[in-house]
Amino acid sequence: LFVAFALGFVFSPLFLRLRVRTIPELLARRFSRGSARIVSVTTIIGAVATKICVTLYAGAVILHVLFSWSAPKALLALLLATAVYTVFGGLKAVVLTETLQAVILLAGGAPLAVLALRAAGGWAALKSWYVSHSLENKLHLFLHNNDSSSGNNESQPFPWTGLLLGLPAMQLWYWCTDQVVVQRVLAARSQRDARAGCVLCGYAKLFVPPLIVFPGLAARVLFEDKVVSKPNTAYALLVRELLPP
Repeated sequence: LFVAFALGFVFSPLFLRLRVRTIPELLARRFSRGSARIVSVTTIIGAVATKICVTLYAGAVILHVLFSWSAPKALLALLLATAVYTVFGGLKAVVLTETLQAVILLAGGAPLAVLALRAAGGWAALKSWYVSHSLENKLHLFLHNNDSSSGNNESQPFPWTGLLLGLPAMQLWYWCTDQVVVQRVLAARSQRDARAGCVLCGYAKLFVPPLIVFPGLAARVLFEDKVVSKPNTAYALLVRELLPP
């Protein structure tokens, strides 16, 4: 929420006033073309490795679980569909598609979260299951660094300096300078529209924990063996088993 407001009320006025189209263009004006090239190459590599590949893989998993599509078939279908509406529709088509996806996520994710928690017996039963299976650490957002999964036997609390100094800087970089995010702001018709979109996005992000995290916790209880062996299929299994056809 904080970084969305920062984008809307601090960074977007600057971007729109300078009439830049990309972040590298801003860097080229302020510093040099060399710095712009470095950021461009780094951004492209990072986007392919951490966003595009992951998004395609997630979509392929959904199609495989719901419709038994093979991975190559699912990936090809997703690539073709994305390429068609992006090439022929441009940024407007991308924004409209993402808006529709957000509505579907909220409208479909809310009842799925309720159904998942109900199927798991409610929050009390869910918490009791994790405690009884010695998995209560999965219920905490931040762990001590002596957590068994880290291999560190020293008992020290999670460093608050990392939360105070590291996390805000990382979030500001992503939400306020990443081209994929900022491009939507640059396409706004006015500064008011840009701010309104950022505010709406910030509040919408507050729904991520109940819509994504809680169903994931419930899936671990409901589909224990399947989720342990293939954790990436957890959400797709919930959709297939709990939502009506």
